[in-house]
Order: sequence, then C-alpha cells, then structure tokens
Amino acid sequence: MKKIKILAFLCTLGLLASTSAVADLKTDRSVILNDGTHKVSATARFSKEITGDLYIATQIAEQLIFIIEGGASSLDPTPFIANSTFSDDISILEISGEGIPPGEYPLFKLIVLSGASPLDVTNWIGGINGLSKINFIIGLPVEESLDFNDDGFPDDDLNRDGFHD
Repeated sequence: MKKIKILAFLCTLGLLASTSAVADLKTDRSVILNDGTHKVSATARFSKEITGDLYIATQIAEQLIFIIEGGASSLDPTPFIANSTFSDDISILEISGEGIPPGEYPLFKLIVLSGASPLDVTNWIGGINGLSKINFIIGLPVEESLDFNDDGFPDDDLNRDGFHD
C-alpha cells in the first residue's frame, strides 16, 4: 500500500508545474557543470507567513528521496523542517556539482499540515498549487541543456525554473 501511495505521489509531482502561490523554489542557475565550478543551490521563498511541515524531495531513477535539514536524506517521507512557521527565505540546498552523474534532477517543495502525511494531497497547504518545483540539469552537454548563452538556464526557460518552456 505504501508503494502505491508513493507511486501516486510521484505521478502527481511529475504532472504539476511550479506555480505555488504560497512559496516558491528559486535558484541562481539550473544548468550546472559537474566539474566543481558550479554549485547546486536552492532557496525556498515565502510570499506570506505559513505554518506546517516543510518537505523537500528529489527524484532519482523514479525513487523519491526526501532531503532533511543538514543534508541528510531519507526514502521515508521526512520533513526538512517540522512544525514551524515560515516567512523568511530558507536555503535548502548548497552543494558542489562536482562528481554528480550527468542528468536532470527535479527538486520539489511543499508545506503540509503539521504532522500530516505529504503523500496525501489533501494535507498540502495550498492544495495542488502548494507544490513548487525546479529542475537541475547537471553535467549535460550544451546541446541537451540548451544553455547556449551560458546564463545558467536553458535558453527557452523564461520563468527560470530549469524546465524547457
């Protein structure tokens, strides 16, 4: 049953765009070299004060991985920060791109009612619009990243979320 819920959660995440009204994920660059010259960094920005559990997750090879404050990770749904009030920007990721295998890595953020399951969309504050996501394109050639002007984003990514528009 748990695997079915996680699969449904992954499908939901994959279908949604980053149009959060409550909080967004931001990055200075989504196209990252994996030779140590670039960092993978992301910030959660909050447009208004909100209370709940902050979840940060990524997906690698169809496996959802939850990121925990301090850089640890978990395969089980674990909040990045539990039961808090958020209003200021929070740095959620700051790591070197060095050695990361080439590929695309989405990063998801959502706020869930304190103590509730993030695998149930009815617990998401803001519902479907409570989800924010960005995409990191790491170590891929320019022909795949489409960052021909070297500004850190695909040239067709007008909203700078790392996804081709």
